[in-house]
Amino acid sequence: MMTYTWEIISKPKADEINGYNDVILAAIWKYIGTDEYNRSAEYMETSFFRLNPDNTFIPYEEITDEIVISWILPTINLTQIENYIASKLPAINIKPEDAKA
Repeated sequence: MMTYTWEIISKPKADEINGYNDVILAAIWKYIGTDEYNRSAEYMETSFFRLNPDNTFIPYEEITDEIVISWILPTINLTQIENYIASKLPAINIKPEDAKA
């Protein structure tokens, strides 16, 4: 079984765009899969954002990782990324209880 975690590495910003200060431009992120043997593989990407004046502006200091992830999710194929991560961890033909010995 694989456990997945997100890591937001960086949130580059512009000082000012169209009168808005500290506007997030992108997110550099990793999605990490860890298997039951504590082996991990990751997928890393940069997602770019556009300022949409029709949406409520969120000040940069209030943008949490959870908010960034909610912006990323509709733009990616998470199943495809999970399959990619799983393919990087070769199968191990031992029982989990033997691996702990």
